Amino acid sequence: MGEPQIARPRAVATWGPAPAVLARVRGEHVIVAEPPKPLGGTGVPTPIEYTIAALAACVAALTRRVSRERGLRIESVEVEVEAKVDLRELRGEVPRRERKGIHDVSVVARLRLSEGESIERAREAVEEALSRCPIANALRQVREVSLSVGEA
Repeated sequence: MGEPQIARPRAVATWGPAPAVLARVRGEHVIVAEPPKPLGGTGVPTPIEYTIAALAACVAALTRRVSRERGLRIESVEVEVEAKVDLRELRGEVPRRERKGIHDVSVVARLRLSEGESIERAREAVEEALSRCPIANALRQVREVSLSVGEA
């Protein structure tokens, strides 16, 4: 297993004066919708939608990796993620100690297998991918998020 190999992903988000937030990850720009239209609207995704999209992409990518490691022939993977969020939390209408954030997360993987490939082996590969996914692991655990506030 060896020593931990720690990566330190970084993102910077800026708001103002436009009604959306502009985030930068490795120099690439991502436009993020701002509440009060937190979900289901048209236009750019919200931070919540980016989070569940990140989970779906992570599971799909890791399923590909795990299937290659195991010699499993999967032609394609589609991962759908759905979750619940109490929108009152975004408006500050729920006391902090009662906030759940993103919860009741459901992951559905649809696989196209090569002929003769076992769905059971494929299921085990997807389960392993989900267990390796740092987004899924973060959503499973309650962790503190540190905060530092200063002037720009």
